[in-house]
Amino acid sequence: MRETFKKTLRLLVVPFLILALAACGADDTTNDPAPEDQEQGQVDEETDENTEGNEETAGSEEGETEALQVSGTYVGLADNHTIEIETEEGPVAFQVPDELKADLEELQENDQVTVTYQENENGQKVLSQIEKQ
Repeated sequence: MRETFKKTLRLLVVPFLILALAACGADDTTNDPAPEDQEQGQVDEETDENTEGNEETAGSEEGETEALQVSGTYVGLADNHTIEIETEEGPVAFQVPDELKADLEELQENDQVTVTYQENENGQKVLSQIEKQ
């Protein structure tokens, strides 16, 4: 009887373990289109909501990327080409072009700044101008 119980227990436990391991390795295969599959002119609602509040849009011509502006606290360099600014919405990373790196040398942590930037095709915020307030 004891041997029959062990065999029955194995028959129940082994399939359960196989199912558990298969569930842990499950791949998320949704049919949602990737962001790069969206039409170029389509605006993401979440992105649109994030540009409200303390961000202002500077005038731009048709076909040109909009220049956006935000104020916040300069946190510092994240790496040699990225800075972090603490805004009302939270910390935001900005890519710094080589021609603006000299402007960063005069900034210190916790300086209040106004940043003008544009979003590139990858959704990265690229710094156009940074001014100490």
